[in-house]
Amino acid sequence: MGFENYVNHDIKVFHHYRTKRPYKCTFDPVDFNSLYLARTYFGQPYQMLTEEAICAKRPKARELIAELDTPEMATIIEAQQSKFTRSIEDWLEEFDVELQPFKQDIELAKNQ
Repeated sequence: MGFENYVNHDIKVFHHYRTKRPYKCTFDPVDFNSLYLARTYFGQPYQMLTEEAICAKRPKARELIAELDTPEMATIIEAQQSKFTRSIEDWLEEFDVELQPFKQDIELAKNQ
């Protein structure tokens, strides 16, 4: 792959293996991200299934859902969703040249 490795056998590297973690590990960040993704990208039925599945395994996830129910998070989720939800006007603006042959049909459909 274009790399050269040089090994000096006189150097010894020691590693200390811990018997326990010096910090607490939880699934909270993983659960929050899963719930956030469900809220952002899934429709209501799949969002509810995701929330039920996570809460069935970890009841503390209800607190995370409460965090997602805040107005601040709603604004963040809406902003993210707006990046992949487009109106017909957005498509017409972005693909003006490509949609030119269909503009008359599109205008007729919009006016119905």
